[in-house]
Amino acid sequence: LAGGGTVTFSCSGTITLTAPITIATDSTVDGSGQSVILSGNHVVRVFTVNAGIALNLNKLTIANGNAGYDDGGGIANFGTLTVSNSSFTGNTAGDGGGIYNDSGELTVTSGTFGDNSAHSGGGIENGGTATISNCTFTGNSGSGGGIENYGTAIASNNAFTGNNANASGGGISNYSVMIVINSTFFGNSVQRGGGGIFNSDGGTMTVINSTLSGNSAGRYIISGGGGILNSAGGTLTVINSTFFANSATSGRAIRNDDGTVTLKNTSVADTWGGGN
Repeated sequence: LAGGGTVTFSCSGTITLTAPITIATDSTVDGSGQSVILSGNHVVRVFTVNAGIALNLNKLTIANGNAGYDDGGGIANFGTLTVSNSSFTGNTAGDGGGIYNDSGELTVTSGTFGDNSAHSGGGIENGGTATISNCTFTGNSGSGGGIENYGTAIASNNAFTGNNANASGGGISNYSVMIVINSTFFGNSVQRGGGGIFNSDGGTMTVINSTLSGNSAGRYIISGGGGILNSAGGTLTVINSTFFANSATSGRAIRNDDGTVTLKNTSVADTWGGGN
């Protein structure tokens, strides 16, 4: 890896790291044809991608990375990171349990994020530009259990299931610009606001052709937005989408606090508990 280029594997197995791998030259790591796990052994981060550098990952499992109070338990990206057909599991960090994208470019296709945890962005924390498609986020935890976005993000054809947060956004938290397309949010939970999605601080969130079902916001009196909480000057637009069987103390499907909400061709049905 120090010399860059392409790394492939002739056998399957787990590579346990004692120190993070720093990518300082354009590199590709391709696990095609094998079952390869790169493990931080709950002690170290797996990859750091330097600014101006490109890393391509294919068919790998990034597991048990630990960045401590730093960011990016699995990967901290400051360059250009492209991930396909790969899994992130059991990674922990201050922000971005699976992936932390600082100001770089991130593309994730056909990925799985499971049981990652962080203060924010259990699966992914994005502060740059991100395109995330055909991914599954399950059992991740942190504010923005699946994804937290401070940059510009497009998320399409993703499934968010059983993610959870203490403060905001069981599935997604957005504070900037994000578009969600053809995605499902099921059984995500938050103690305060936005069981499925939290949009705040002037963020712009557009949800298209998506379903939010069985998500919940609870425990606190101020809890709200079983499906979506839009607050603090946020702009929320929902088109061709369905809210079904979400629950909260207020705003079972959607709660709007000091923001702007537009709904088009959208169904709000069978919500439980609290005003709607």
